[in-house]
Amino acid sequence: MSDNEFVRFHCPVCDGRLATKLANVDLRVQCPECISSLIVPEPLDQADGNTVLYADEAPLNIRSDKGSNEAEMDMTPMVDVTFLLLIFFMVTAAFTMQKSFQVPTPQDNRPSENVIDKPEEEGVIRVRVDEFSSFHVFATGWDEEVEAPSEQELRRKLREAKEGDGQGNVPNTLIVEAHVDANHEKVILAMDLGTEFEMENVKLQTIEGDY
Repeated sequence: MSDNEFVRFHCPVCDGRLATKLANVDLRVQCPECISSLIVPEPLDQADGNTVLYADEAPLNIRSDKGSNEAEMDMTPMVDVTFLLLIFFMVTAAFTMQKSFQVPTPQDNRPSENVIDKPEEEGVIRVRVDEFSSFHVFATGWDEEVEAPSEQELRRKLREAKEGDGQGNVPNTLIVEAHVDANHEKVILAMDLGTEFEMENVKLQTIEGDY
């Protein structure tokens, strides 16, 4: 069989009958009927003369001939910009400054003894946290200590005490007197409220027994 002989086959898309030179086997041709791109099949043996030969559709070539116009985007510069922005925001971010509390240095290993007579200090608000973790508030100018059974009530009493005695004397010191059996969370809450109400000094004292 010479190269001038033809191979005859059908288009699998439109079933059109095609013929091309034997030398074009495995090459790409175009169907004149449906313009499908086909791969020329190898001819059948003589014994298979009654079998219809179909070509295979050529795979699509999605590669563009435009070259650099559709080149893949380089993401490296974008990553560099992202890191630079992250560093910028970390450096310029404003961090909340935590205020430290003044805790008196103990003279020995025992907690502070009971104080029966409380001196009426000017500009001082006292919050006592008893052994049952209840709050008791006393301020300059008040006749007696006032109980605040809840956080909301404590806030209200501290707000009243912070307003002063009406003569321009505004308290600027909060002393938290915590019983040794008081809930630690309640003690910290009272100290945090002192910072929230912008008290210049927040001090902690420990007591034991009845007060």
